[in-house]
Amino acid sequence: MSLNKNRDSLQFISDFLLFCQVECQFSEHTCRSYDFDLRQFEKIVSHLGSFREMLSFYVSWLNDQGYKDSTVNRKVSVVHSFSNYLINEGVLTDSVALSFPKIKNIHRLPYVLDVNHVDLLLSQPDVNTFFGLRDRVLLECLYSVGLRVSECINIKVDDVDVDLMTIRVEGKGARFRVVPLTLKVMDVLRTYFLCLDQSSCYLFCNKLGEKMTRQAVFYSVKKYAKAANLEHTCISPHSFRHAFATHLIEGNARLRDVQLLLGHSHVSSTQIYTTISNNYVKSAYIQAHPRAML
Repeated sequence: MSLNKNRDSLQFISDFLLFCQVECQFSEHTCRSYDFDLRQFEKIVSHLGSFREMLSFYVSWLNDQGYKDSTVNRKVSVVHSFSNYLINEGVLTDSVALSFPKIKNIHRLPYVLDVNHVDLLLSQPDVNTFFGLRDRVLLECLYSVGLRVSECINIKVDDVDVDLMTIRVEGKGARFRVVPLTLKVMDVLRTYFLCLDQSSCYLFCNKLGEKMTRQAVFYSVKKYAKAANLEHTCISPHSFRHAFATHLIEGNARLRDVQLLLGHSHVSSTQIYTTISNNYVKSAYIQAHPRAML
């Protein structure tokens, strides 16, 4: 891909990623994902001339490779953001924007754990061991507090206010929020604090005293799902967050309150859980009402 004869295309990508990190304050995980997608794009279309040709060829290649529609949309969206950056930098002209296809919004409802399955999963860690206790606190933070994996692994001990029963969380875009903790979470947290290495500043650490990785959290959740004979239900760390939001709405929590607890910038991101809840209500109606099946 040759955007400017005086600069290498990979340099443009590096500049864009720096812009995303510094100006937009995107997370490290997001920037890594952007980096992968843009380098893939550069590699696939490097033999082509115009940007319109590049995009058309890239979309066709992604479809030929069997990528899901949602993945194709995400990758094209990243390239779109990159092109907008290049337009603002004067590297590309505004006409490039016309090359992009309209991206369909694909909203697949996430799988939601029911309360009994959540309770079963939370009971799996052996709280008589340090790492079992750590994992119990971790699962509680994923479900009872509704945190993202990236938020969990970056929690510091000082972020927890035992007296106020709250936890300070750094969400996407370096936005902070304070989330309340339940009595059950506080009980297991107090026990965990007694065993925690005082030299560690992070709440969740590995055997080396370093903060847990996303992969370690994913592995732990899969391990406990298997132990509970629930591995067939496609459970991931984010499943707990979906359950947190859905169970709140099913309990008549206000959508705005759920949005604040989840740390969503826009209420539209939270509204998907009302759809799930409506399905739940409809199912309950069909099962319970004497005339529902007539």
